Amino acid sequence: MNQSIRKLIDSPVFEGYTFEIKSFSTGHEALEEVAVSVDILVIDLVLPPSGKGKNIQGLDILREIEARKRQCDIIVVSGEVNIERVSVFFGNRVKGFVPKDENMINRLVRLVEVLLLKRIGCTEIPGQN
Repeated sequence: MNQSIRKLIDSPVFEGYTFEIKSFSTGHEALEEVAVSVDILVIDLVLPPSGKGKNIQGLDILREIEARKRQCDIIVVSGEVNIERVSVFFGNRVKGFVPKDENMINRLVRLVEVLLLKRIGCTEIPGQN
């Protein structure tokens, strides 16, 4: 996934802009980074245990972002397709939901592209009406 997004931001459209991509193995690692700053967060609802006390899940990180009033765009990726559970996130500055399926990478890269274009001030986004 990181390689696909890296290829996107290395395209000529984003020449002259700097974007950093980081990935984390656990919720604890992600939470530490969110405490500093992040522009776009791609997060799974279910995160692996870290072995450091309570297991931190995607919802915990979203709550922390809200509590710290971080200004970031959030994309939720999950195999969870229960609409009631997923709809909880849309009040938390979530810009999109990407289900884990065979089209996940393409959908995710497109959503990141749209968010990056908006961040650099592009008013006309290809493929959107």
